[in-house]
Amino acid sequence: MMSTTNQIFNNEMILLDKSYKDRDDFFDQIAEYLYSLGKVNKDFGNALRRREAEYPTGLMTEAYGVAIPHTDIEYVIAQCITFVRFEKPVIFSQMGDSETIVPVKFAFVLCIKEPEKQVDVLSTLVKIITDKELIGRLERTSTKQETMDMLNQVFEGIL
Repeated sequence: MMSTTNQIFNNEMILLDKSYKDRDDFFDQIAEYLYSLGKVNKDFGNALRRREAEYPTGLMTEAYGVAIPHTDIEYVIAQCITFVRFEKPVIFSQMGDSETIVPVKFAFVLCIKEPEKQVDVLSTLVKIITDKELIGRLERTSTKQETMDMLNQVFEGIL
């Protein structure tokens, strides 16, 4: 169950200006955080790391690097998407080309339980990251509430 108002993003799912040593540190911390909220099981972090090694999720847009890390449904307890805006870029590998590095400013950590929803979620994310105005607003939002309202509006009716 997402929330009673059918909004994907709430205060817990918006992490602004967070700092991590590297991608593994990010995976460890985000997995621990989501586990503490009851969203994922204890193997989620390792599953993120394994999947990322095989299928990188970094995307370089015109303005920003974005990553969309996710795992298989067996590691997810409660469906959610966590938005993270990094204080300093975290290095990911380019989707489809693991040799190319992407300095990532934003991550959307997907915890999807219903595989049939994944296409809608991914197409909505593509809409956000290819819209220069929209992604620029994600860089400029100053509060969790502002970020949450914007993302919920874009994702309305998706999950």
